[in-house]
Amino acid sequence: MKTSIYSFPMSFKQLLFCFLTFLILVGWNSAAQAGDPISFGRRAVNEALVTRSLKAAFDVKVTGAAPPESFSITFKKGAAFIAAADTNGALYGLLELAERIHRYGRTSLTGPKITGHPFLRDRR
Repeated sequence: MKTSIYSFPMSFKQLLFCFLTFLILVGWNSAAQAGDPISFGRRAVNEALVTRSLKAAFDVKVTGAAPPESFSITFKKGAAFIAAADTNGALYGLLELAERIHRYGRTSLTGPKITGHPFLRDRR
């Protein structure tokens, strides 16, 4: 009887197909998220919270109501709210919050409003 590398049982072929499909979809999703500034910033804040063993809510809204790449962070009852002019501003606000959580822990989730904007108007 002649055997071939293609004579695997059908269930193995199905398993291999599912596994390869999974790898492709996971890779596709990772590539899509790599280009998303807000997802990147959210991950940074979540990692900072885990590092400091904290649980806190935070929300991001892109309003378009301020100069490009600017943001503000306000606090209420231990939660942080970031309002940004655009996705880059949201990223900068999230990274600012993540850095403050790393440095100051729970006290970084209280206090007055924090604002930020580019030093240079055009970053090209």
